[in-house]
Amino acid sequence: MLNRFVNSVLIFLLATLVISCAQPILVVGEPGVAIDPDKVKVYYARRADCDYDTVGYITGHGGLYSLASLVHDMRTQAAEIGADGVVVIETRRLDLFEYIGTAKAIRCLAS
Repeated sequence: MLNRFVNSVLIFLLATLVISCAQPILVVGEPGVAIDPDKVKVYYARRADCDYDTVGYITGHGGLYSLASLVHDMRTQAAEIGADGVVVIETRRLDLFEYIGTAKAIRCLAS
């Protein structure tokens, strides 16, 4: 029983270390000029309403019981690399105080 507990604690500590060392933004496209985070659209379960290029992938962190703070963090990071949209891939509650999530930062193409 003690062995299972120790293994669980070690796995938790390792996962926390990996998450804390992760880069928040993985740029895979051409970054643009930073924009106002309020102009970044958020897409959850629906497809973006434009053709787009993927600029990067984001790991967001939010806290204080609020999924909204996670989304705000994702929008801010996307805006920093010139993306005008975020397609939320996953959100997860770590504990009572913190959410983490991943998203794709996109830039809509001109029609």
